[in-house]
Amino acid sequence: MKINIVIVDDSSKDISTIKTITAGIFYATEHAISIDSFENADDPLLFAKKYNVYILDVDMKGSLTLGFDLSKTIYDRYPDATVMFCSNHDYLVFDSFKLNAFYFVRKGENLESDLKGAFSKYIRSACSRFYIAKNKNGSYRINLDQVVYFEAGHNNLFVSLINGNEIRERKKLSAVYDEVKKKGFIAVGKSFVVNLKFITSVNKEMRLIILTNNQKIPMSITQSSEIERLFREYNEE
Repeated sequence: MKINIVIVDDSSKDISTIKTITAGIFYATEHAISIDSFENADDPLLFAKKYNVYILDVDMKGSLTLGFDLSKTIYDRYPDATVMFCSNHDYLVFDSFKLNAFYFVRKGENLESDLKGAFSKYIRSACSRFYIAKNKNGSYRINLDQVVYFEAGHNNLFVSLINGNEIRERKKLSAVYDEVKKKGFIAVGKSFVVNLKFITSVNKEMRLIILTNNQKIPMSITQSSEIERLFREYNEE
């Protein structure tokens, strides 16, 4: 697996240390990494491409003075981003998790052990969030964060992706649901398994689920309350 990492920290010394430790963690593993770094949170090149992992210092000198502020900008652009905060200020750990931080890395003597823990967690998470689709053209390893929904129809299974593409395979929807039901997906009627992260609202009166692309998926009246509950709980996490 290729992991693109970026470090944003106003200390060149801290950047160098984090780079060295991170390179050591992945040395002689099956995972390839690239590491970019920025000392200024306002650098426009920071958003020139999407990274898999963002390691953000919390207290920085740029106009976005806090890594917390920068994380909000990152999440606005890339809702599925993995953000790790890195700071000398341990007391900020609780505030970081309010912002959906993946991990809080402590600088100083804990830096190496915390980075090892953070990347170990990331690898487990990333490897578990893939779906393998197979058809006559071959096999496809799909990140579940890119799957909007699975749909059954005409003896086929259709995997609908966030980029608008669709992959067709021969598989029962029930088998797919067994694979993904603990990974943020819910069954909607007899034809859909939907990714909760792409649902914007649940309309019980019209018995519709509204997706981020404005697509509407019908749900049965018997499902509406349960789907609304799961949607609410997902957004409260």
